[in-house]
Amino acid sequence: MTPGGEFMIRAGALDGFRDCGLELGADPAALLTAAGLSGAAVGTPDRLMPVQAFRRALDLAAEASGVARFGLHLSQRQSLATLGAVGYLAAHSASLRQAMRGLSRYIGLHDAALRVRVEEADGRCLWRLDQVAGAPAASVQHSDLAVGLAVKVVRDVLTPRWTPQAIHFRHSRPGDAGLYSRLFRCPVHFEAGFDGLDIACGDMDRPLATADPGLHRVLRSHLDLLLMEQRQPASSRARAVILAEMSRGAVTLEQVAHRLSMSRPSLQRALRIEGCSFQRLLDETRFAVACRYLREGERPLAQIALDLGYAEPAVFTRAFKRICGHTPSDWRRGLRQSPARGLSPASRIAGI
Repeated sequence: MTPGGEFMIRAGALDGFRDCGLELGADPAALLTAAGLSGAAVGTPDRLMPVQAFRRALDLAAEASGVARFGLHLSQRQSLATLGAVGYLAAHSASLRQAMRGLSRYIGLHDAALRVRVEEADGRCLWRLDQVAGAPAASVQHSDLAVGLAVKVVRDVLTPRWTPQAIHFRHSRPGDAGLYSRLFRCPVHFEAGFDGLDIACGDMDRPLATADPGLHRVLRSHLDLLLMEQRQPASSRARAVILAEMSRGAVTLEQVAHRLSMSRPSLQRALRIEGCSFQRLLDETRFAVACRYLREGERPLAQIALDLGYAEPAVFTRAFKRICGHTPSDWRRGLRQSPARGLSPASRIAGI
């Protein structure tokens, strides 16, 4: 979820959407546009998109194709790879139990609105797929997709013949529930108050043929780092990207948003919540780096301007003077006379 309160999901969640839509007679590109999703965002699996826009795309696809169970159809075109690194962690787990624990811990990196938990009691194992607090209720299509994919991934890591003991849906029973019965091959309960599936507890400790302990450790460490980054303020993460991109030339809002797997409006909203703006962040970071360069030696001002991504030295001089009231040349001259002068508020803010 962004600091602005918008729940996000990886664009990888649309895995198979195009082919499924075409097969069922819809125009996927037009549907995504109508849902407010750009082709660039959809083409990058780790790019984040609003959960609500994703759900609109599913609903529009069901309406345009005339296939009321579009989410179920799409679920069978997806796999653990749809979940990105989270899915690969599950695939390389030692057992189904370990895989589900991993999904429970890290699923928010794929879908910030989804919470996965496993409840075991009286020989019954219930895998629940709930919405996190504050998230809007899942649409019928999204529920069908999530539960359908959950069953498919268990079959992928165990055996295609595997069947759950029961399936549960929050939504009401459709007029024709035949596809549910054919797909799940077990009792299906509607209006159950939650989405999920019952699994035989004995299945939880079954080993996975795709288990790889070494790779599992690497993926878990990677996902733990992503969780830590996700909890950092948007301004801190954006500043780090600005610093990394600055040496390559001008840094734009679009570049930074892309590196953070966010849309441009989402990043702007997140920074605004923190009382900041992208331009202010860029100016402060450039100024802090400029101060460091000016303190370090005799690097020509033209070279500093180029390194900071300014179009020409005059633009750099104006920007620098706007922040501290002095031109870079005067600031450097004053620094020689009084070394403490270089410690500006902006340079401390940027942590440089």
